[in-house]
Amino acid sequence: MGGVVSAFSSSSGEDSVAARQALEKQLADREETIAVLEEDLSKKEKECTTVSKDAEDLREKIKELEAQSSLALDETHAR
Repeated sequence: MGGVVSAFSSSSGEDSVAARQALEKQLADREETIAVLEEDLSKKEKECTTVSKDAEDLREKIKELEAQSSLALDETHAR
């Protein structure tokens, strides 16, 4: 009967090792996924900052052009 228990324990030990290896692989895969997502997020944040700055620059340019247009119209009507 000791042999049966021993065989059962050995099988259980192998299952534990396999389960642990599977969990370690799953954890490593998740860590890799997180690293990739963090890198992607960082790139997107930089892009967002750049786009926001570009949008603000364009708003300022529009204001300048509107002011120039108003002045040109005023000069035209004054003549």
